[in-house]
Amino acid sequence: MKTITSWQWDESNMQELARHGLRPATILQVAKGSPRFRRNKKGRSATHQMVGPDAGGMFWVVCVREEPLQEGLWRAITGWRARPQEREWWRKS
Repeated sequence: MKTITSWQWDESNMQELARHGLRPATILQVAKGSPRFRRNKKGRSATHQMVGPDAGGMFWVVCVREEPLQEGLWRAITGWRARPQEREWWRKS
């Protein structure tokens, strides 16, 4: 997994994230905590899934991708509260 140095936010992805209960602050908490990364399913907009807890201990799956023209700049595409099997994957990774 490459290093995330900064995030790109825009209105369309902010609305999608909000529909799933995610805010940029939550995503930053997950990213700065102890996330685990795995490849996303092929053919999806996001290349990776970032799985981990926010500052309050709630687990999230955030689908992310690196912007192609700027190394280290990532965009959160969508996400959701982690299901039990996703939390278990995080614990075992």
